[in-house]
This record gives sequence, C-alpha cells and structure tokens, in this order.
Amino acid sequence: MSHLPIATKDESDTAIHNEYLQEDIFFDEIESPSASAQKQLTTLATASVVGVLTGVNIVIFKRSIEIMREFCYGDSYIANHFPLFSIPMIGGIAVGLVLLSGELPPGLRQTVTEVDRDSMASMMPERSAERSPLRQLQQGARKAFAAATTLGSGNSLGPEGPSVEAGMTMARVVSNFVNDDRTRRFQENARKVLVSRGELSGKDRGYWSQLDDSPILHEAIKRRRLFLSCGAAAGVSAGFNAPLAGVFFALEVVQRALLSASEEDDDTPNSKTQDSLTVDSISISAILLSSVLSALVIKFLLGSEEALRVPSFSLTNPLFELPLYLLLGSFAGILAASFSAFAKLTKSVFVGELGPEFVRYFFKTIPKNTKPLVGSLFCGLMGVAYPQTLFFGYETLNGLLASKVFPTQDALSLLAAKFSTTAVAASSGLVGGTFAPSIFLGGMLGAAFHNSAEAFAHFLTNTFPQISPLVFDVSDLPAYAMVGGASVLAALFRAPLTASLLLFESTKNYDVILPLMASAGIGSLVGDIVEQLLEEQRRDLDNVSWGDLAMKNAQKDDEQSR
Repeated sequence: MSHLPIATKDESDTAIHNEYLQEDIFFDEIESPSASAQKQLTTLATASVVGVLTGVNIVIFKRSIEIMREFCYGDSYIANHFPLFSIPMIGGIAVGLVLLSGELPPGLRQTVTEVDRDSMASMMPERSAERSPLRQLQQGARKAFAAATTLGSGNSLGPEGPSVEAGMTMARVVSNFVNDDRTRRFQENARKVLVSRGELSGKDRGYWSQLDDSPILHEAIKRRRLFLSCGAAAGVSAGFNAPLAGVFFALEVVQRALLSASEEDDDTPNSKTQDSLTVDSISISAILLSSVLSALVIKFLLGSEEALRVPSFSLTNPLFELPLYLLLGSFAGILAASFSAFAKLTKSVFVGELGPEFVRYFFKTIPKNTKPLVGSLFCGLMGVAYPQTLFFGYETLNGLLASKVFPTQDALSLLAAKFSTTAVAASSGLVGGTFAPSIFLGGMLGAAFHNSAEAFAHFLTNTFPQISPLVFDVSDLPAYAMVGGASVLAALFRAPLTASLLLFESTKNYDVILPLMASAGIGSLVGDIVEQLLEEQRRDLDNVSWGDLAMKNAQKDDEQSR
C-alpha cells in the first residue's frame, strides 16, 4: 500500500514524519476480532445512552409545552383578560426574543453537514470551542424553548420536528465523547504531523486535502451519522410513543438526508457514497435499541398512553374498498404537493420576494425577529373562527378522528384553515413541525372523502335499485380519516412505511395496515409526481432566475422543521 506523501520542512519534521507513517494514520488498519467486538459494544452502548437521554429530553419538552399552554389558556390572567387572537402572539414574541441572541440550529440536512464537521473540528483546536458539547446543548435548548412557546401558545405547528431535533442534539453531544482507539490515535498523530508542517492554519481545504482519503476519518464520520440517525429515531419514538415508526423514520427520511448530503457537500470529506443504514446489522441494532429505549423512558415517566388515540372502528369491505383507498391516496398526494408549494410561496412572501410591492417592501424592511409575530397574529385571527386549528396537543385531532359523523363542509373548512395557518406559521419563523398538521389535513380530507363516497353509494342505490346488491357499505368515518392522515403524512415526507406504521401503532389493528400501506404508497408516489410537475411549471414561467430561487427555497426549506 502506498502512503500519502508528506513533505517535511527540516530534519526534525522528517523524524516526526517517519514516526507517524509507521502508524498508518492516513490509511486503514486490520482490526482484531476483539477490537471489532469492543467497537460494536461501544456503538450499542452509545445508542442506548442517546435513546435514554432523548426520552428524558422529550419528557421535559412535553411538560414545557403543557406548562406554557396552562399559562396561556388555563385559569390564568392571560386566558381571562386577553382576547383569543392575541394569545398565539406570545409565542411569536418569545421566538423573536430568542432570535435576538442568534440564529437557531439548522434543519436535518444542514445538521448532517454539521455532524461531519464535528469530526473535523476535533482536530482543529482553534475551532473546537464553537463545536463543544456545551454549545450544542445551549443551541438545542434555545430551539426547544422557542418550540415550546410556539406550541404552548397555540400556533398551528406540531411537536414532532422539535422532538427529532432534540434527539439529534443528544446524539451530537454524546458522540463527542465516543472515539475508538484507532480514531483517537489518528486524530492525535494527524494533528502532530500537520502542526509539524505548519498546515494547521484553520483553512479547511488545505488541511483536509491531506486527509480526505483516510478510511479512518470516513469511519468516524459514518459513526457520528449513525448516532444522528439513532437520535432522530428516538425523537419520533418518544414524540408519538411509536418505536417502530421511529426506526422507519431513520431508514426513510434520515437515510435520504444522508445520501443527499454526501452527494451535494463538497466542502467536507464525507463518504463518497453514503452506505445504507441497513448494510450493517450493527446499524439496525443501534437504531432499534435507541428507539425502543426512548419509548420505554416515555412510558415510564409519562405513562403508556399513545399520542394519537384512534377509537375502534370496522373495516366493512377492505378488498372491495381498496380502489376507494387508492383514490383517497391520490387526493392525499395532490394535497401534500399543494401544501409544499404553498409553503414555498408563503416563505417567499416573508422574505420579500413575492407579493404586491407594498408587501415586499414591508417584509424586506421589518427585522427578521418580528416576522414570527406576524405569523402568530395570523394563527390567532384564524383561531377565532376555527379554534380547532390551534395546537392543543393531540386532543383536537383525537376528537376529530373519534367522530362517527363529521359534516363535509366543516371538514373542508377546517382543511383550508389548517392548510393556510400551518404554511404561514412555518414560513414566518415560528418553531415546530408539520407531522401533526399533515395528519390533521389528511384526517379532514379522509372525512370529506368518506362522506362523498357514502353519499355516492346512497345515490346509486336510490337511483338504480336493481344494482343495490352490488353496492357495498363503506367503512366508518374514522377509518378513512386515519388512512387519509397517513397518506398525507407519507406524501409530504416521502415516508410511506413510517406513516403506515405510525398509525398502525396507534390503532393496534392489524386489519388496517393493508389499506394504510396501499393508500400511503400511492399518496407518496402521486405527491412526488405532482411536485415535479409544479417545479417544471416554475421553470417554464421563469427560466432565467428559477434555478437561483430554487436553491434559495431549498436552503430555506431545510431550515424549517418537518
């Protein structure tokens, strides 16, 4: 094996050079079976710590939301003396104050890049302080506080995005303390070699051009990415009390972010091709262990009640109704793509790139930390007319899913109201996720679809009595509401398995998994197709600046929680 050539400046440097070349610091080593077993045990132990800490973190986060909600809507001075439309503005003010102290931590894709750079920073003394575990905890606490005040004051977002980010924060903090012997020796020796050459100047490209081919460095980055996946899985597991959904969230959503980061980021020596998380059995074991332990911590501290409570219902004719479920999935995909496009438009409005001239001027001139106040005011005003759109935990959603009868007009009105308030809240800079809102949107779509299908069946039997034996009764409204919720969630996040298992874990009904998976799969596919068509249309409308705008929107989208 040839070694990376390292030029030395004098004879003393030559001695250092020869000493550390003998260590093979830039190239791989053959691990002994005992060292390999120790590394796997360390990985599982670290994943366990990430799962437990994430569970505790989510307990604190959920309690914080409850305290804030009681402060805003309980038997308090604010609830008794403030008009309803103004209460969500408390969250907007709190987020604005947090923004005064600096930007909030990034979204999933940028976090992957940050994790890669965490590995590099350990070899850069002049940059280690800015990536210290204490700083990461402080950043995570700032975003968690912003999310708790956003949600506790009723703004139209959900807690799952912040829960995932809380898990990733715990993973980053814990992974700072985990290095195997090879990695530690690699870091120490590489630092000494490069310091001897005078190349440790803080310029990433010059420094890493010497190390980019090292399998040990890529292994360290790969390990940190695995722990990040463990944290994300634990966050979903704790947020919904659904460990299986947490595992598949890591395999579907986080895996896609890892692949995207590997392909797009040329500034860091990340893996040339990101291995699938399913390649190594140790990766699956670590994610499973982290997700399960996080759920167990939630059950121990908060009880075993699921976040989503779907009542019992009957699936009358699952086989004959399958075309209806597939059609519902198609509508869900269109709805999810429309929501994604509308959220991008509202984001462009808030940054002053879209809208009438006075609107663009207004949003360009006001400070960034005041924009969440505008979004929270919109949520409050809409909440006066439609209180169900405000976030009050999962009580509203559970109540809607439990309804055996829900008028179509009410369902469509709530769908439109939630559609707009969620997009505006996320675009304005309020902190929260879109997991729960997407299930709400799908639930309303499913209720309206159920009523339409039932009305059409009655029309057929009344108009053509001779075919009444061929017309079957449709299942209960909660079945369609639940399938609709899973389908919109699957289409919005391109995660049909995560969405199906999430709702399955909430119902504990095996019969529902088949229509769930069919509808969620179609919803994800249709959503992808419709979104591509919308993007093509944007290219045709503005073939000069569309590319720049798309890049800006992609960066802005990643800064938002999902």
